[in-house]
Amino acid sequence: MDQTVKEAVRRHQRWTPEELEVLGDTGKTAIEKALELKRTFNGVMAKSIEQGLSSKAP
Repeated sequence: MDQTVKEAVRRHQRWTPEELEVLGDTGKTAIEKALELKRTFNGVMAKSIEQGLSSKAP
């Protein structure tokens, strides 16, 4: 999870429709999504919960 903080360049930015599509991909883990989206793990988890979405178990 710490690795996502170093890679996160989209912190505190609005979520795009494309990013929300990635969040809905149940074939990826939350960490994979965070790295792909360049957001933190915690940010991805919070938005996923808010949107009622889930991720693949690690």
